[in-house]
Amino acid sequence: DCTSTTIQTISTVLRCLGQTPRLPPLDWGAIARRCMQFPICKNQPCEQDVDGTTLKEECLHFLFVHAEHDNSLLCLLNEIADLARFQLLQLPLQCILLAHLMDMIKIFSSSRMHKLWHDMIEYFTSSVSPYLVYHIHQKSILRMSFWKGLNECFTATIDDLSHSSVNLENIMHLLFGLLPQIPYGRVPELVSYAFDQEWSEAIKCLAKAHKGQTMALLQ
Repeated sequence: DCTSTTIQTISTVLRCLGQTPRLPPLDWGAIARRCMQFPICKNQPCEQDVDGTTLKEECLHFLFVHAEHDNSLLCLLNEIADLARFQLLQLPLQCILLAHLMDMIKIFSSSRMHKLWHDMIEYFTSSVSPYLVYHIHQKSILRMSFWKGLNECFTATIDDLSHSSVNLENIMHLLFGLLPQIPYGRVPELVSYAFDQEWSEAIKCLAKAHKGQTMALLQ
């Protein structure tokens, strides 16, 4: 039943479960999968709850909390983070995944993370990537989320990043090359705000990165 009340109720339950250390014994993989497949109603914002957070966004946050201890949730997160599935997600969901890079490093194996890094480079550089279809400010928002994810990585311990350091450096080089030039003259406020936020996150990240990496980028 696609009603706003239904979505609000399910979203609230997921939000509460995201605060618990353990889940009751249910098939959470099937439940979360159903939430991620919930249809978007055409005539009303039924997928939107009272806080403006979609059910699928709440489901993703739920996955990041519990996937490490539930194999069915881990499998679902693995599917969602795959490039074929990732590029079909709505922009807010893509942003959540990119902002949670550190969580995925902790949850995924080193080989799975290597694939994820490769997928993200392809997504942002391929000439046939759906990324190219986004409006200029949407691209900036997506890259800003990626910078946020990298920022979290650089606050982690060395052990956590032992198998991702080279990939992190490659991603940082990629994003640095995609930073927007500060526009001259009047630009839409939405674009200007997105650019400011992207640069702000990039500067925070570069300040935390290894000095040698940052200097190499700036030369």
